[in-house]
Amino acid sequence: MQVLYQIHPSVTSTINNYSNQTLLSSIHDININEQTRPLVLAILIAICLSIIILLTILGNILVLIAICIDFALRSPTHLLMGNLACADLLLGITVLPFSSTLEVLNGRWLFGRTFCHIWLAIDVLYCTASIYGLMFISIERYFGVTCPLRYPIIITHRRTIYAIFTAWFVAALISIAPFLGWHNKVKSTAQTCEVNDDLSYVLFSCSFSFYIPLVIILCVYGRIYGEATRQYRFLTGGQKEVHLKQTLGQETVTLRIHLPKKLASTAASVANGHSGRSKNCQNKLATQVAATGTNKFSRMKRERKAAKTLGIVVGMFILCWSPFFLLLPIKALTSTDPGVVFSICFWLGYCNSCFNPFIYAFSSREFRNINNPQRISRHKGITNTDISKSELTTNNTSPWHLRTAINVRSLSKK
Repeated sequence: MQVLYQIHPSVTSTINNYSNQTLLSSIHDININEQTRPLVLAILIAICLSIIILLTILGNILVLIAICIDFALRSPTHLLMGNLACADLLLGITVLPFSSTLEVLNGRWLFGRTFCHIWLAIDVLYCTASIYGLMFISIERYFGVTCPLRYPIIITHRRTIYAIFTAWFVAALISIAPFLGWHNKVKSTAQTCEVNDDLSYVLFSCSFSFYIPLVIILCVYGRIYGEATRQYRFLTGGQKEVHLKQTLGQETVTLRIHLPKKLASTAASVANGHSGRSKNCQNKLATQVAATGTNKFSRMKRERKAAKTLGIVVGMFILCWSPFFLLLPIKALTSTDPGVVFSICFWLGYCNSCFNPFIYAFSSREFRNINNPQRISRHKGITNTDISKSELTTNNTSPWHLRTAINVRSLSKK
């Protein structure tokens, strides 16, 4: 009896611990079932979240359709925007419906523990891919504004594809990390599905999914805004001179264009001028160079417009995602449940995928005027003139002083 008395407490302790864990789990499930929302509140939440989901899906589909049907929207910029729209669209189709169900049912998960892990992984995948898409768009715009003449050499379609692949590769690594050993400290039951609260994983995912891209985006956009402002002030307030020299027998043609507020051709002089044919050459030269300057001015306005659009996108990105990525480490560190606040921050981040396509639609003329025939002629620029793109070189002193060789003989024959 003494031996049995010594063994009995340990057995009893084991049984009690197991019973307590089972009881706590059962009580937790019962609380989940009992803490249902009032019907009216649940309906209102369902309507609001459904609107967000529909706008996310429809808006990003429109962006992708615009890129597919309009050949002018095949530039590296629009490829990156298409990649961003793909990530946001996949998020709206595969993640948000289950997130809304979880929210309407006040945290009750109906789809099993296995699908819970899969759902959390693809959530991280698409959100991170969307954030990295914004980062690469910022980098692409940086070269478009600061290096306009070297832009086609630096930003090629192949490098754009590499950037898109990199974004998805990094997002995939972050999303599958929990399957490789970073397990959730909080054991989800069959009716709960909670984000990974492991502190090391939370810090890792927050750093690589948000904070590192955020720092890069802010630094790059700061340079973009400064350069765009400087170039715009120079172009609209300064004086632009374009010297065109070509020997035609004894002739040398020099043309100056001044730009106070608008492009205007003001003077043209011929060193040893002849009548008739020389004056005809002068008029055609003035017309072509004015077209060149106007095209340059229009392109600069488009670059500045793109920089503003990027600023709106980045601002919305920070506004939407910062609360979630600030609250998530605090939640993991303190092991507390913020409740409604966390849900609001969670969905505020999702709203970024809803806002992106509408920012493009209202801010980008290319997306608004998909079927406008005038866009074709506007994109042609100076390609219809006799000024060859290969003949445009930049003076080292200023990006706006161009030395252009023009075939005067071909002009005089027209």
